[in-house]
Amino acid sequence: MTKHIKKSLSVFLSAVILIGIFAVMPISASATQSRTENFSKIFSLSGSGSDDIVSVAAAQLGKTGSQLGYSEQWCADFVSDCAKLANQSSAIPASGYCPTLRKNITDAGGYYVDKYSAQKGDIVFYGNNGADHVEIVYAASNGNVSTYGGNSGSGSSLYARSVRQHPTQTQSIAYIVRPKYSAINKPTDVHLDKSQVWYDIQDDIVLYPHGNNADYFWISVYKDGNQIISQRLDVNSELRFSASQWGYGEYYSWITAANSAGGTDSKGISFSVVGAAGYSDVSVSSPWYDLSDTVSISVSPVCSKGQVIGIDKNGVERVVTENCDTTYTVPASQLGVGEYSAYFSVYNGSGGIDTKRVSFIIVDKPKEGAKVTSNKSNYSLNDKVEISVSASYSKGQVIGIDKNGIERVVTENCGTTYSIPASQLGRGAYTAYFSVYNGTGGYDTERISFAIDEQLLNPCISINKNYFSTNEIIKIYPSVIGKVNTYKTTIYDNNGNKIKTYENKDGKIEINTKELGAGTYNAIVTFSNYAFEESTDAIQFTVVNDHILGDVNSDGIINVNDVTALQLYISQSKDFSDEQKMLADYNQNGIIDVLDVTDIQQLIANS
Repeated sequence: MTKHIKKSLSVFLSAVILIGIFAVMPISASATQSRTENFSKIFSLSGSGSDDIVSVAAAQLGKTGSQLGYSEQWCADFVSDCAKLANQSSAIPASGYCPTLRKNITDAGGYYVDKYSAQKGDIVFYGNNGADHVEIVYAASNGNVSTYGGNSGSGSSLYARSVRQHPTQTQSIAYIVRPKYSAINKPTDVHLDKSQVWYDIQDDIVLYPHGNNADYFWISVYKDGNQIISQRLDVNSELRFSASQWGYGEYYSWITAANSAGGTDSKGISFSVVGAAGYSDVSVSSPWYDLSDTVSISVSPVCSKGQVIGIDKNGVERVVTENCDTTYTVPASQLGVGEYSAYFSVYNGSGGIDTKRVSFIIVDKPKEGAKVTSNKSNYSLNDKVEISVSASYSKGQVIGIDKNGIERVVTENCGTTYSIPASQLGRGAYTAYFSVYNGTGGYDTERISFAIDEQLLNPCISINKNYFSTNEIIKIYPSVIGKVNTYKTTIYDNNGNKIKTYENKDGKIEINTKELGAGTYNAIVTFSNYAFEESTDAIQFTVVNDHILGDVNSDGIINVNDVTALQLYISQSKDFSDEQKMLADYNQNGIIDVLDVTDIQQLIANS
């Protein structure tokens, strides 16, 4: 046992002697610790990696392991953290173990040099295979290498060891490695973010700076055009202040992200500290709902952090008071049939306001009394039939069209106006109605009538002659373009009084003069079909008592006196009655002229 103690003591004394000779010979740690938050930031970066890592290291002279916060042998950690603060972690990837740190540097493009080639920024490794200690070169000349190193000094406490300057080397240099330092560029992707678009008077305003490769930021804040803040921000920090500190108004801010290569400005951002909430619109999705619907009421708030809806039912007062989103929905069946009004109270930390009210109705089935109309009552085959319904609180309708004698010809879902070519329905008389409905129920409307047929064109009439005795057949010949269902003949006397009406379907019109008696008459024929009715102009005819043709003076004898009277009439020296005119037209051609005189003279001569 004594021999072992003596041997251990001998090893310990040898280690102490070596530490005294070389100033530091600590055993490198294998873990990696980063304690840059405890480093002094009183240094400037130039953008040169070799200069900047030395500046960072120099700023830490005298700091102990305890002050920096390391809890392992920390010489390699110190070099790694100096590289990190110099923005050179890509050239010197961090490790707390010297051999691994050396390999990381060479893997990143670094290379070995000798002490006669050493220069500022090189990394020196000491001891067996470079595993014992590592420092940063701050100067070199003629083979003398000057360094800064952490975890330096005598003693066993890594917490008491410190960052020291070694103008000359007292340790055995194993390797000198020159890292492949990267050039420093100005910060990129520089922007300033805000925690909200707007703030009320009770909010905290928080601004977040960002910039790649930035060492620090400078932030400026303006309110209503006047600068209120201008200060430095560290990386990964924020600017926070109460909205009430500067009050209501319009704010504008930007940052400058800086490093050793220079600064980059962000775009400016705007935000507001607002007063009480407002709104731009409040609406209801429908003016009415049936019991199967969902009522939806919306508000468009301005700078609101919340809203409360109030719904009142006429005659019942308040039925809903509820915190809600900007759109509030409720089943119509939950509210029930009735008339309602609703509004929102919108608010934020600065105050609030009540919106205007909107109204809506909840119904059961569509309102009774829907009105059905058509654009015409009579259509030609070239027309389009249009039938419309006006129904309150209806969500849909089905039209039914029936044709007289054929029953149903159309059953179809449709809008409030149904259109169909008349030719598709065809000639006939029709009735139509709608079944109107919503989600609760429905009913059938009243019916309307309409007709479709060919138009009747060019109505005309002719007669077999114009003068008749009291026992003759009057034949009237009607004509018209188009299909006719009924022919109606109306006889008027010479004073316009209706005497007789005759109606048939075949257009054959024959009247015995016995039905009329003597007199002068006018006949009119009216043509009708399902949709149209057209009448002819009047045609005149005369019925006289029985006399002999040519006996114009009605004395029972045809002689020269009748010829003389006829000649006087033709020469317009004498007037005839209607009966005389009928007797004077001896040849019955409808014209009284010299031919009738000649025929009568011949009759007298032959007699």
